[in-house]
Amino acid sequence: MSRSTHQPLTSDYCDLLEVPPLSTDDKDVTPLKRARISAGMSQGDVCRGLAKARESRGKTPPKPASLKRMYTDWEKGRVVPVDWRDELSAVLRTSPEALGLPVVASLATSWPPDMQELARPDGDVISSALTLPDPRMPLSQWLTDTNTSDQTIERISQAATSLAAAHTQLPPQRALNDAMRLHHETKSLLQGRRHRLRQTRELVRIEADLLAHVCLLLGDLGRNERAMHYGEASLLCAQEAGTSESKAWTVQAKTARWQGRFAESADFAQRGFTSSNSDPIRIQLAYQEANAAALLGDVQRARQALQRAEGVADEQVQPPDDSGMSAWSFPLARQAVFALSVATHTGDHDAALRAAATADQCWAAGAPRVPATWAQVRLGAGLAHLLNGDLDGAAEQIRQVMDLDPELRVATVTGYTENVDRKLSEQYFRDSSIASELRRSIREFHFGAQA
Repeated sequence: MSRSTHQPLTSDYCDLLEVPPLSTDDKDVTPLKRARISAGMSQGDVCRGLAKARESRGKTPPKPASLKRMYTDWEKGRVVPVDWRDELSAVLRTSPEALGLPVVASLATSWPPDMQELARPDGDVISSALTLPDPRMPLSQWLTDTNTSDQTIERISQAATSLAAAHTQLPPQRALNDAMRLHHETKSLLQGRRHRLRQTRELVRIEADLLAHVCLLLGDLGRNERAMHYGEASLLCAQEAGTSESKAWTVQAKTARWQGRFAESADFAQRGFTSSNSDPIRIQLAYQEANAAALLGDVQRARQALQRAEGVADEQVQPPDDSGMSAWSFPLARQAVFALSVATHTGDHDAALRAAATADQCWAAGAPRVPATWAQVRLGAGLAHLLNGDLDGAAEQIRQVMDLDPELRVATVTGYTENVDRKLSEQYFRDSSIASELRRSIREFHFGAQA
């Protein structure tokens, strides 16, 4: 059976290609799909032609599976293949305009270079561009013109919210994969679709939250340099959308703290606290400033920030729908972790132990126990005991953490074990068999986290 280059495929031939028969006059069919069917070609035929066209220009084409995914996105109208206009025109033997491709060049974006991967499993970049409005179009029509449904945006928003709500219950790598998929979908909509201005603002707001969550997760995995790129982009999106900047500031403060940039961390937290008004994350920002200042050795600033944190915590009521398990929750147990750290680094070891006891009281009263928070409290209390010279008390706390699930041994937890190990290596504990046993357990704990 020969293929016609001008007529739609017959039903029998579509069955052989596993392509449903359709008419090229169907209004739901994109111009690109209509052109392919009229040319009597399968998606595989087009992809092979595109690869050869790229090679003829001296460029390396994507892997076949990646190119197939890209083409599927183009044909469904999810992404605009601006960078492939010439190849598509050559393979399908028609003009870019007939394929529904814009004449404008691909617009540069302000995303960090490593964000161009768009969460594809193999890291391939998807080309796309914003479609500029026709200057002859009436303003009212341009304001309301869209091919992005509110339902699609709401679905992505709800998925991002649900993922953040499950943050403490998921291994960070799994959560990161899900967050990156949502980021890819949101960014593709922003770059490759037409939408109303309010839809654009909502998509940018969603992107701000997603990028902040990605930053948080990358930090949990110890990838702080890359995390900071996402935190900066989150702040840019929040400012552009006119929404709260608190999430962007808090993740940047956390990332800078784990990079050892304590002065910057304290300043990030202070700026977030000042700009966040009544946002619940404001409590966390004040605690973050106190913690970073204490690590910096600025005891006065640490104590002042701690007073602000405690004052805001006393005034603010936890939202009724906050389970305490979200990426953005800051329940009493997490507050205790920061209070414990500040007390330890300002030399008030008894206050550190009181903070640990506060966390334990919360959990005993039925508050949800987040494994990473629990582990930080145990290790922080262990460190406080060590600073008081109480090795037996420290061992009782530290041993409880050594069986933590390897997938939950996030950077904030291993950072505490490193601090404990450094203290145990001091001359005071060098001849102790208990200290040696604890250090050996900590090395195995780290090995399990890296496996």
